[in-house]
Amino acid sequence: MEEYCKWEGIAILDVINAAKRAKYATEMTALINHLVKLQKVISAFDESVGYTRYGHQSYASDWTGETRSAYDSLVDELKMIENNVYDIHKELISEIKKEIANLAQKVKELE
Repeated sequence: MEEYCKWEGIAILDVINAAKRAKYATEMTALINHLVKLQKVISAFDESVGYTRYGHQSYASDWTGETRSAYDSLVDELKMIENNVYDIHKELISEIKKEIANLAQKVKELE
């Protein structure tokens, strides 16, 4: 049986495990790159939110009547969207980190 498990002195299982480890490492690298990109995206989003808040504080404080009501309604909708973006960001980060940990465990099991 052992002669079928080796080829020119190399254990086939070792080669397979090395290939699996390399595959998992590649997947982990891709996921880490996604984390970096997500951080850049949320930073840009934070900056945009800051500009919107600055504009709100600078220009909208004197508005009254229907204009103010319509604007406040829009601001409320934007706040809901903002919260959704942050919630989705947190969920994505959490899931990506879980998958990285899962892949790291698989690599460890192959050692």
